[in-house]
Amino acid sequence: MPLTDKELFGFLNVTISKTFPKALLGTLYNKKQILKFVHRLTLSSADAVHDLVPLICHLNMKSISWLKAISSYEMKKCLLLKVVTWIMQDFIFILFRSYFYSLGYNKKLVFYTKPVWKKLSQKAVKHLIDSEQFEPISPNQAQIIKTSGKNAPSTARADFRPKFSSLRPIFPLRFDDGQLETLKESRLLLQQLSDQFHELSLFRGADFNHSWSLLYHYWNLQGRKKMYFVKADISDAFGSILHSKMFSVLRKLRDIYIPEDGVLRKVTGRVLGQKPQDWFANIPYRRQCRWSAYWISTVEESDAEWLLHSAVEYMRSVTVQTSRKHIFHVVKGIPQGGSLSSVLCDLYYADFDHTHMREFLSHGYLFRYVDDYLYVTEDKEWAEQFLEETKHNYQDYNFSFNQAKTQTNINNCVKEIHYLGNVINCDTLEVTQEQNEDKLRDIRNTVISGKKYSCGRYLETVMKTQFLSMKPIMLNLKVNSRKTVLINVFGVALLAAYKFSEVIRKTFTFINVQFIFSTIVKSIRIETRRCVKISKRNCGIKRTFRQSWER
Repeated sequence: MPLTDKELFGFLNVTISKTFPKALLGTLYNKKQILKFVHRLTLSSADAVHDLVPLICHLNMKSISWLKAISSYEMKKCLLLKVVTWIMQDFIFILFRSYFYSLGYNKKLVFYTKPVWKKLSQKAVKHLIDSEQFEPISPNQAQIIKTSGKNAPSTARADFRPKFSSLRPIFPLRFDDGQLETLKESRLLLQQLSDQFHELSLFRGADFNHSWSLLYHYWNLQGRKKMYFVKADISDAFGSILHSKMFSVLRKLRDIYIPEDGVLRKVTGRVLGQKPQDWFANIPYRRQCRWSAYWISTVEESDAEWLLHSAVEYMRSVTVQTSRKHIFHVVKGIPQGGSLSSVLCDLYYADFDHTHMREFLSHGYLFRYVDDYLYVTEDKEWAEQFLEETKHNYQDYNFSFNQAKTQTNINNCVKEIHYLGNVINCDTLEVTQEQNEDKLRDIRNTVISGKKYSCGRYLETVMKTQFLSMKPIMLNLKVNSRKTVLINVFGVALLAAYKFSEVIRKTFTFINVQFIFSTIVKSIRIETRRCVKISKRNCGIKRTFRQSWER
């Protein structure tokens, strides 16, 4: 576990109180102000910007003896700012780097002592070696692997992020401009294949509002029978992917969907006021837009075999360096955060759905978003059978489900199911937004000071462009009652108010009440228009659930 705030503050309090000369900062009050500022640094996010000028304004300069010979207040302020900046850069920050390893986690800085972090990293690398995800190689072998494929990334530096009681491996891959362009084309191809694959199997979590609306409509027509839910989560979804299995999935998709000549016609369309959209016109594509709505600007030809080969080399040629002497070849799993990782993972588990989950589709409704599953059915026996399936270890795909995250209402032990940030009522099928302390923490850690900008303009910009998201399903009156919709709106408004107060607290010294009130009114109008727009665009039902399912 990382250091607690109490442990970290205790270390800082003792260190600063014993090392700072009293004459340098004058009274104890000034030392406490410096300490408070350092505390705020440790509680902030990794990318937060901190301004020292407000700190200087709060210090008592009359008590600092070495400033008394200077008559100009601005000169005193400038000199004190330089001294405090020197203290921060050459003492506080060096102190942190010497004793602690810091990293961003859940939009907050967390700190480990250097020996503890070294042991955790070594343990995480050993686990990757023991699970046969890492294969030790020499630098010469790493160079051979990289040069074997034109689109191979540079050797990544191993990085880890805390995840519950373990560490999640992150490998930031680096490509040159030519490689990035090829991978962009490969991602476009794989995304279309993924969409087609899903069209034949199950509903996607990414389109949850539309899918849930259809399910709710069908449930209404059937007399609102009791529905059984099973929510499951795959353990280490990215790290469990077998390269040989992934290659066979790509070959299968190539044989089914790629034209015989292997030539793809890439089309770029543009709608007035929207970004250009690219797609391959001669591959079936569920999301393909109406041609009449687009101005077709370019048509290019691409080699499908080369794009799929690039995806293969993306997985096959990843090398990771954990220290100066240790380099590993990733022989199992794919790196998280890479440009193709999410869509490859999606295709891998879509193939699993076709192989192992098809029988459940005729007796219920299956949702999946990457590694999160939700099965909904009227038949209790099939719900129990699906729950039993989640307890198996699937050797052919090298993964198992995380039993600690499984939720079900089969035995009426839960009344609500949490899925993709949504809270689903098992009796009414209404959907509300998940509200927890994590959201408040994320807001608190990501709001930064806007003092280097115009305070008023900064506040207006934050409330206009960085409002909290409202999902379409939360506003859908065809699924939720009027009361539930109002609860959802109130919940988001409450979070927005918390964000508003955090911005004011960190930005403004003197508050113009009239200006603040006018900004609140503008923000409410903007959000109201956005809610109405979302409702009109996303909350209609054009066909029945069964019609969609049969299609």
